[in-house]
Amino acid sequence: MGSPPPGPRRRLGAWIAPSAWRTVRACAWEGNKRNAVSLGPIPALIPVITGFSPKAGGPGTTLSISGSNFGDAQNPFSLKLGGIAISQAYLDNGTIYATLPSNATTSLFVVSVDGVASDSIQLFTPVASLDL
Repeated sequence: MGSPPPGPRRRLGAWIAPSAWRTVRACAWEGNKRNAVSLGPIPALIPVITGFSPKAGGPGTTLSISGSNFGDAQNPFSLKLGGIAISQAYLDNGTIYATLPSNATTSLFVVSVDGVASDSIQLFTPVASLDL
């Protein structure tokens, strides 16, 4: 590979702003000259749904949605099914647990964190409850 050419020392630095949306800044110094570039803001954590169970269920069914980057106390998640907000939901050890509302329709789950959304790749199918 060889050694770097003789001359002034070159340095490269980068830092990230502490928030849910990150501005990535990179600087390069050559001697006393500094070149800087900012990239962003870009989402720090893009939520990803990797699966859910059960695949079908009636009103009141407890759902578990697995994935990553579902938020935290400072950046909580929101959960929808076909545009319908599911308010009875909580996060535990990286899994979202939710209760299926009575007005659910056959559609994709959507998890949003700080304005960044991700949807499931499979449809959830609600079934009518049976009164016995």
